[in-house]
Amino acid sequence: MSYLFFFGYEALPGTPGKTIPPEGTVLHISQATLAPGAKEGELIRIYAQTADALDDDEEENKEENEEDEEENKKFCIATLVGQKQETISLDLNFQGESVTFYVEGGNTAVHLTGYYNVLDMDDDEDFPEDFDEDDLEGEEFMAGDEDDEEGGVQFE
Repeated sequence: MSYLFFFGYEALPGTPGKTIPPEGTVLHISQATLAPGAKEGELIRIYAQTADALDDDEEENKEENEEDEEENKKFCIATLVGQKQETISLDLNFQGESVTFYVEGGNTAVHLTGYYNVLDMDDDEDFPEDFDEDDLEGEEFMAGDEDDEEGGVQFE
């Protein structure tokens, strides 16, 4: 059996938003939509950048991982145009790695929506004891501060 939980995030121009999908889930981004108020012809590009999530045990290898970050390039996942193409369907899945979203090229925010897919578990097994559906809601899943070492909510 599969469980799905809504994901929504307002990506602001010039402010990176970073999250790490909880262990045992896949983050699926289904749609990007310009927030109300986009000017006609305003060109907005949305980028995604992934990086392997660090475990506490891997903290000592952080320097090696920083070298690998050069390989984790930003990729344009959508281009939106005010009052012309304000919504686009996406089919992006992220699992086991942090993902950072960037909005560039305008002054209008972008709403990214989708869902968390909790991976199948044995029929006899229910959710982990510490799993709380309410943890999948709210801004704590997105951190706009690049100095935030945790990069979003951490699940143990």
